[in-house]
Amino acid sequence: MRNLIAHCLIACLGGVLFGAQCLAGPAASYRMSEWSKITSNLSMRVSCPSNCIASPRGDGDFDIYAKCEVRNTGKEAIAVRQRARLYLVDDTGQTTKCQHYATGVYPSPLVRAGEVTSWWENGVFQREGAVKLYACWEEKNEMLQTSAIPITIRQAKLRDDLEGFRRSVLQKHVQEFARLVPNTNLAAASFTKVVFTNEPIAIDGLLYNAFSFVMPDEAGDLIWSLVYETPANNEIFWYIIPEQGTRQGFESGNSETLQIDYPGIGRKGDKLLLQKLERANLTPNQRYLIWFQCPYRDVPAVTVSLNVLSERTTCHAILAHALPADPMQSGPRKVIQYDESGSRRVIQYDK
Repeated sequence: MRNLIAHCLIACLGGVLFGAQCLAGPAASYRMSEWSKITSNLSMRVSCPSNCIASPRGDGDFDIYAKCEVRNTGKEAIAVRQRARLYLVDDTGQTTKCQHYATGVYPSPLVRAGEVTSWWENGVFQREGAVKLYACWEEKNEMLQTSAIPITIRQAKLRDDLEGFRRSVLQKHVQEFARLVPNTNLAAASFTKVVFTNEPIAIDGLLYNAFSFVMPDEAGDLIWSLVYETPANNEIFWYIIPEQGTRQGFESGNSETLQIDYPGIGRKGDKLLLQKLERANLTPNQRYLIWFQCPYRDVPAVTVSLNVLSERTTCHAILAHALPADPMQSGPRKVIQYDESGSRRVIQYDK
């Protein structure tokens, strides 16, 4: 069980723990296509490491990722859905459309005139070697296809110490990650959205991002919560590591389902994870990373409540403060809330 926890992919539900291979390789140079303009108001390009390290899936397939960028060349703002398909052309000219996973989570940011939106797109392929890669984006009557770029695909190799190698790679990039300051007052617990503006870290075909924080001078328990959407295949894995060395991390977690919409936090049906790490496993003034990885795309943002409390309390007591009651919802509705002791209680709001 200890080895399973060490690989830590504490996935979404109810403290269920998953182990997974997370490999890493050296940084690679990127090839980038020229901007291709096929629609009247949008242009697009794709980029990928010239030596593309792919993550094996164990069934003969492996995953590759490419960065897609769409520019608004018009004069008015356009909502651009971040979804595309990757295509590979071999040396005989045969084109293969890469399979990918329909997660249902496709942000559609409003892109103003002259601005660019970007995301990392997943593709599933079955062979190694030299190919040409291009991407195609379609939405209603709009269609974009990039020019092709030459890449060489190689499967990532297994390592003897998967966890240690992943940890060392992420620790080297600590200065690139977003920095948060943990809340130390129970009554001030709240949620915040962390938008990752840095490029994700590619670790042998998988994309990682993280935020970091420094433990306060006064010892305390780390209690944190994560809200995320849960359509099919929208898995997110995460774990905590110190900036230097190793320490015991999360061993379990609890999850709930949001029963109503919480503006700025999550929507009805989203999952909410709660985890606690005892102060004995944390060092005051030490910086820590909480990393995230999704098998199907990069993780562009997370909504979290990050708290370090010297007073002894429960995970659910955090929610009593961080999730405000919202009687303005059309109803009646039944919602689960918590009192200071963490006890569950059901409230029914009237219209």
